[in-house]
Amino acid sequence: MSDEVKTLIEIALPVYLATSVCAILVAVTIAQGTSYYRNYDGDSKIIKYFVLSIVILSIVQVGDLFYNTYFELITCRLPHNYKKSNAGILIRIIPPSIIHYGLTFLTQCFYTLRVWFVSGHKTWLTGIIIVLSILQLGTGIAATAYVGTLITQGINSTSTILCDALISGSLVYFLREKPLNRSMRIGIGKITIYSINIGLITVAVSTITLITWLAAPHPQLTWEIFYYPAAQVYVNSVLVSLNARKEIRAQMIKNYSRPQSSMFMSFNVDSKSYTLRFSKNVMPLFNPIYEN
Repeated sequence: MSDEVKTLIEIALPVYLATSVCAILVAVTIAQGTSYYRNYDGDSKIIKYFVLSIVILSIVQVGDLFYNTYFELITCRLPHNYKKSNAGILIRIIPPSIIHYGLTFLTQCFYTLRVWFVSGHKTWLTGIIIVLSILQLGTGIAATAYVGTLITQGINSTSTILCDALISGSLVYFLREKPLNRSMRIGIGKITIYSINIGLITVAVSTITLITWLAAPHPQLTWEIFYYPAAQVYVNSVLVSLNARKEIRAQMIKNYSRPQSSMFMSFNVDSKSYTLRFSKNVMPLFNPIYEN
């Protein structure tokens, strides 16, 4: 086997594996997005447009990866095209990489808004999260456009991991108090579990991406196997958290009994208004910004 063929396989194989994983995840994204629009017609237009944008960007990213895979394995399969394949690889990975950082930024902003509500509008906390998210976006684009160095890629991955960990930790911390009402305990418990699981998954994916980027030989692009699917993981985490609201609400209403505290939480289920009371340190779990 010639050196050109070996180089082509080393470059194309990680992209092929990443594209295969992304194809599965984007199918889940489309299913989750369809479920969202069917069940949450009452959500605000901002949230609807947000969901539409992240779903479309996910599809565009996967489509671009499919094109890159086709170009590497089909268009450049003949020997006289090997040099063409190697020369254009950096240019072709820029669009899906920028989309990756953009999707990460958008989903982190979504969770930052949740932290803002459950923390009682703590500006310093949400400010730190936003700074970390902007840092990962800026260093990510810089690393992509100008061929990232160890420093820029390290800053990007570290800020992403810290941002995800801070978001999940904040949600768990501020939801730690258990209200007297059983229905509220069920709702808060489920949201806490969602926060922990989502945080563990996103932090794990970011950490594995950083490790493979540092450890594996860069010309082989092994890190792409975890890098590109990470954006799809972020998008699906948002859609899962949005689609879980109806189930959590239904369980809260089913187990609702007269509470003893003096604060309220109002929300709509199937166009009917419901009000629950909750303890003083627990902020609204379903915020007015989600619904009209």
